[in-house]
Amino acid sequence: MKTLGKLALAAAALTTMALPASAAAPPPHLTVHCKVFGEVVSGPYGVSNIWYFVTDNNTHRQSYVSDAYLDLDESKYPNC
Repeated sequence: MKTLGKLALAAAALTTMALPASAAAPPPHLTVHCKVFGEVVSGPYGVSNIWYFVTDNNTHRQSYVSDAYLDLDESKYPNC
């Protein structure tokens, strides 16, 4: 897991084995590409089975972050 300030990018797996941390919105260096549906996760923004596929623009690492840990409007992101 790579920690970026308050946002931890989950390992490239859609399970709770990947432990994302809370963030109010993606930081400017994080690009959200699309969403997929996976394991149901509880977090500070509710319960969700939506996972965002993201890229850290600084490291170019790609990973998934649960919607339960991001305050995003999922309708703005296409399905992967």
